[in-house]
Amino acid sequence: MRRLLTGLLVTLLVLGGLGAVGDELLRSEAEKRVATTLAARLGTTPDVQAHGWPFCAMLVTHRLPGAQVRADQISGHVDGQQVSVTDLLVEADSITNPTDLDQAKVGRVVVHGTADWATLSRRLDLAVSDGGDGRMKVATTVAGQQVELVGQPVIAGDGLSFSNATGTLGGKPLDQGLVEAAVMVAQSELQLPRVEGFTLSDVEVVEGGLRVGLVGNDVAVSRFR
Repeated sequence: MRRLLTGLLVTLLVLGGLGAVGDELLRSEAEKRVATTLAARLGTTPDVQAHGWPFCAMLVTHRLPGAQVRADQISGHVDGQQVSVTDLLVEADSITNPTDLDQAKVGRVVVHGTADWATLSRRLDLAVSDGGDGRMKVATTVAGQQVELVGQPVIAGDGLSFSNATGTLGGKPLDQGLVEAAVMVAQSELQLPRVEGFTLSDVEVVEGGLRVGLVGNDVAVSRFR
């Protein structure tokens, strides 16, 4: 009996190991297929990781706990303008019907990407750059005079504004009242591209550009096909 139980346990361990290997092969193949599909849209092959174990249970439940997509850099056109985003990270939770793109829905999607200063400047038609110490600088010309605003970028509706801003006109400091007025004017210009179903969640000045976060809930995948 002891030998029988030992043999049974060893058999279960071996079969369990084979099942895990098979599950990982299925997961790996699915991740590769998703990466290949996204590559055609992003212009680069991203790293795709599916969450949850056993992965094959998704075939029965039609649910995937989550997935993560990373890409070093993607580029494309928005409103006819070239846009480049680096360090893209997409985190998706609670995915239903993941094998049917017409029915697939994601409970929550969090997207982060970094837009370089050149991309932002072209998009906003303003000179946007690193203002130092985690701040952003915006410069433009008014009546032949250079106007500069420097401050902590914050979210304002579908765009950006400044917190704790300072400003100069022709190289001379502006008083606080004029700075606040200039911020209000700049805010109307600092509008980022809108993505239907998503809202801006956070912004941060990082090395090389501005890192922007978007959040979407109950996102239908078919909308972006």
